[in-house]
Amino acid sequence: MRCLILSVFTLFVSLSATVQAQVIFTEIDLANDRIEIVNAGESMEDMSGWWVCNRFNGSPFYLTLASQATIDTQLSTAGATLASFLPGDILVLDIADADFLPDDQGEFSLYSTNSFGSSAAIETYVAWGANVGVRDTVANGAGIWTTNDFIDIAEMGVNETIQLTIGEDSVESTDFEFGSSTFGSFGADEVLLGDVNLSGEVDFLDISPFIGLLSSGEFQVEADIDQNQSVDFLDISPFIGILSGS
Repeated sequence: MRCLILSVFTLFVSLSATVQAQVIFTEIDLANDRIEIVNAGESMEDMSGWWVCNRFNGSPFYLTLASQATIDTQLSTAGATLASFLPGDILVLDIADADFLPDDQGEFSLYSTNSFGSSAAIETYVAWGANVGVRDTVANGAGIWTTNDFIDIAEMGVNETIQLTIGEDSVESTDFEFGSSTFGSFGADEVLLGDVNLSGEVDFLDISPFIGLLSSGEFQVEADIDQNQSVDFLDISPFIGILSGS
């Protein structure tokens, strides 16, 4: 996965009209039944009571995330747990039941409750291999996936994983790419851009994780920052070189 490093700051940019899940899949290893998730939101998530769902593979699978997931503490953010998943935190989870992540085709979703038909309960979703999804319509209702969409893994190489492309928001198959495993590298040292045009204009920008760099005087930016550290317009042209990796 391509990395864009900005010291230890994390920048989350999203257009106000864009619906985006707070907890998102950033890497999936089908061969080894491992996933990486990041809290891309602005508040702590308690996932201790969350559920996993995969209706494609056989009879419906509904199990609690806590019963299925073992945290890899070496690759996850220090101190991050299912009960305390802070903004910017990364969790690398080994899934106990291999049937939840079948190698050839399937779907995987996380729910905050066991109301599996509810778009209010589904938190994040991904499908791969073929149009086999059942919960894709629920995810579509929540604005976090597109009905009948799936990641085509035909071109995925041996030992490669499914990875969220930097700058994308995990709502459709084209947001993902393939590459050698980079578990543990997405998160606090990377820039999650969302939708930012090349002119450097956004409708809303939460710059709270970036405020130290902005106030250091190292870069000159044109913006009016209120006490909530929110702006309606920010000229980020001084940052374009960094954001584009040049």
